Amino acid sequence: MDTPISLEKGLNLTDFRQKQWARQRLQQLIKMTTVLLISLLGSLFFYQQYQLALSEYQQRHIQLNEQKQQLAKVNQLIENLKNQTEMITTPLSQQYIEHALSLIWQIPSQNGGLENVQIYIEEGEKMKLIGKYQSQAELNTLQDYLHAQGKQFTLDYLHANESNVEFSLTISEHIKEE
Repeated sequence: MDTPISLEKGLNLTDFRQKQWARQRLQQLIKMTTVLLISLLGSLFFYQQYQLALSEYQQRHIQLNEQKQQLAKVNQLIENLKNQTEMITTPLSQQYIEHALSLIWQIPSQNGGLENVQIYIEEGEKMKLIGKYQSQAELNTLQDYLHAQGKQFTLDYLHANESNVEFSLTISEHIKEE
């Protein structure tokens, strides 16, 4: 007799395997998407850090260039000053120095007085007097004294307030050497 075919041989005709396969593929897709998103976020983070570093580098580069320009200007000023001091080769005459000292010692004594005296050569020998007096009348006395001595002078700076008069005047004189 023929044996009837039995279904008991372990064949599963349900859609279990299809669902299991679909579930596994879905889990793999979720894992790949998660890895892709993490990689993308990591890349964005590193790109942002790169942009910040690049921006900081550019700012420092600009600051460095500005400082280099300032340094070049300072070096140029130093060179100019060196050249100016090298150009001063004509010394003041002893006669002019003695005459200037004599003039300074003979200036009438007043309240206040000279704070600074500069003797130099600039288109002839010159003397700059800088000082303070308590009143305009005292400055007028100094100017009258210089006129009486036959000196040519220019008042470079004058600032008067209630307590004093600040001034700066330049005496130009050509002394004939004997």
